[in-house]
Amino acid sequence: MEQRSLPFRWDGSPEQQEGDFKPISNDVLKRMRLFAEQEMLEKKLPYHNWGHVRRFMRDADFLAVREHLTQLQRENVMIAAMFHDIGNIIARKGHEEIGRQILHELLLGTELEPRRAEIERLVIATDYTREPKTLDEKIMRDADIASKGRRFLGGFFYTGRKLRREMKEAGTFPKTEGEWLDLCEQILSVPFYTATAQKHWDKGRLANIASIKRQKQYLKLRTKVVRPVRAFLKSWKKERPRAK
Repeated sequence: MEQRSLPFRWDGSPEQQEGDFKPISNDVLKRMRLFAEQEMLEKKLPYHNWGHVRRFMRDADFLAVREHLTQLQRENVMIAAMFHDIGNIIARKGHEEIGRQILHELLLGTELEPRRAEIERLVIATDYTREPKTLDEKIMRDADIASKGRRFLGGFFYTGRKLRREMKEAGTFPKTEGEWLDLCEQILSVPFYTATAQKHWDKGRLANIASIKRQKQYLKLRTKVVRPVRAFLKSWKKERPRAK
């Protein structure tokens, strides 16, 4: 498999240290990344795949730097980001807890074992039924759905099509177009938690909400006007006398 570099690198600068904290090496991070990548590539999910994880890691580090997390916190966020969706290879429901269990076993006996509880907490923080409390948990939540603040390629509607296909394959796809648009609006209605995400992505989120509202208006118009007209024309074509 091709060895791809991580979207971040620790420079070990003094201002990033916490007392006697010793940063883990990039080799350790790469080994963990390779494990998570191989497991997720085998499942081949349309949305919750390794591409999503890499985008998550990029966005999480973008937020972590601008929100002034320490190097220790950044490392914890990056490791949690690698494994936050790995539970989807087993089951969609409760995948955060499944991912936490996988990470728990993986960290046993390693130099990261003392941090295990903190990293596992960040994986669980991506559960949307929970409200993030700490800054690093808020970063995890914002990075997980950063696409809702983006437009066009790589934006909300681009990734939404992949999520829609994944839900359809899993048998959880909304039955109607209206239900899908309601789900999109529900996702977009949740604001970003960190100041950095609000500054850089909230404008796009609001624009996507406006787009969803226009689509819902068109769907309503199509249901009330366009479809009845089409049905009438189809019926009229069948009933009109044919020219001899």
